[in-house]
Amino acid sequence: MSEDPQICLVVLIGIPGSGKSSFCSLYSEYLLSKSCDTIHVCYDKLIPLETQVKMKEKEGSWKAEREKIVEAVEQVIRIIKNDDLKNIENVYVDQIIDNKVIKTKKVRTVILIDDNNYLSSMRYDYYQLARAHRLGFAQLHFACDLALAKKLNSSRPPASQVPDEVLDNMESKLEPPKPFSNKWEAFSFSLPVQETVGHNLELVESIVQAATANPVTPVENVSEEVREMDRVACSASLVHQADKYLRGFVNKRMGELRSQGLNKEEMKGASHDIYNVKGEVLEDLKTGYTKLERGLVESVQKREEGSGEELAKEIEELFKLKLNVK
Repeated sequence: MSEDPQICLVVLIGIPGSGKSSFCSLYSEYLLSKSCDTIHVCYDKLIPLETQVKMKEKEGSWKAEREKIVEAVEQVIRIIKNDDLKNIENVYVDQIIDNKVIKTKKVRTVILIDDNNYLSSMRYDYYQLARAHRLGFAQLHFACDLALAKKLNSSRPPASQVPDEVLDNMESKLEPPKPFSNKWEAFSFSLPVQETVGHNLELVESIVQAATANPVTPVENVSEEVREMDRVACSASLVHQADKYLRGFVNKRMGELRSQGLNKEEMKGASHDIYNVKGEVLEDLKTGYTKLERGLVESVQKREEGSGEELAKEIEELFKLKLNVK
């Protein structure tokens, strides 16, 4: 009887030029001697940079494409585990999976998520995947000085170079993992990037092995289908209530930042980020991308006692998750 496959999702974090893709190549080669398969999910190969630029000009397009990649990764996980496949069409599945992985079916597989992943909300999607399928989950933060990243980026082929202003913007918004305050980021480690010194692959492997040996446990033993049935999209009136609560959370957060003595420019940058997060939360609720528990929605619609407070608590959690404030 063959062993169940052990799978670990490893999310890479770092600005362009920090060496994530080069690391993936080296680590994949290193794992060849460890009887371990690797699947390299490289966003820049799946969606070339010039295509990404065009998508970002169209509101919601880039976000929708990222969701398709997460969906494709889940389909790949199902293939490795011999689980039932979802009835979907996704062009990224064949691009991601390596036929040799399916043929050899080694006991252990590491899936490397190679993107900037500079916001915690981007990474949390993969944590949810790990939780749904009982997988290991780890994060590797490539801590790179901005000047060095720009230098390394300039040495890339012209078509692969990212404009300096994009690096500036991303570096200012990057949310490093917080393993001591966020339980879901417990297996997160920072890898200092130096131009002439490589990473300790044995150390990285020990981290990944530890995460694999301690897979994420689902919150409750309920099938994904049942959980989805118990979650519903929000009505216009409920979204309006959420907007009211969000305005309060925004004002509260801005007050906290003022009390920290931020200068005018810092407050301006923080304000821009906070209002963007508010808009994202509302957009996700409006489009149905984020759904709420059916019982909560029905309770709010019936105006039952305490339902407003429960809704406010749920909206605040969504808001804090995107802000990475715990």
